Amino acid sequence: LNFEKEMLGFYITGHPLAKYEKLLREYSTASSHKLKSLGDGTKVRFGGFINKVKHTVTKRTGEKMAIMMMEDLDGTVEVLVFPSSYKNVQKFVRPNFAAFVDGKLNLRDEVPKIIVEGIVPIEEVRKRFTRSVTVDIVSQAKEDDIFQRLKELFKRYKGDTPVYLNVSTKKNGSYRVLIDKSLFINPTDEMIQELEELVSRENIKFAKV
Repeated sequence: LNFEKEMLGFYITGHPLAKYEKLLREYSTASSHKLKSLGDGTKVRFGGFINKVKHTVTKRTGEKMAIMMMEDLDGTVEVLVFPSSYKNVQKFVRPNFAAFVDGKLNLRDEVPKIIVEGIVPIEEVRKRFTRSVTVDIVSQAKEDDIFQRLKELFKRYKGDTPVYLNVSTKKNGSYRVLIDKSLFINPTDEMIQELEELVSRENIKFAKV
């Protein structure tokens, strides 16, 4: 894919971020196309693919910094990693790397830029940025079975993320419950995929950090 982009200027086989589309839509606070509509200094979380990196030093102090170009499914944005952040995130400052950056939007020039405060590999985003997961369950004939299957799923993916169940029944009405701490989860992509197969995507909600 990178070869296609370098040679032709676009992807033919597929976009390297296609498999992360849901993750990008859920956890990015703005896409590259929407950055201009935000205010200067706005805190943003931007998910994408680092396709170019230029390592350099500041003129005044000679400290290391980097200038990156990142792209999402809508376009590209310039991302600046100043010395104060560089020392903490330099291992992630490399081309052909999918990640989320937290930072501030700089609109002083015509083209929006993001000033980096932190970088998280895209595989760790759900775990790092999910405050809790809520699962909606509608009463059905096999209601007890779904609870058992959820319990077994949660046990396989133990972690620190709380899970709430919104349960709607004909007999007892609707209620919300926080599951036992022993069943808190690690919301990996694999775990969420299995959860979607049990309750469908529209019945899962993420509260984000």
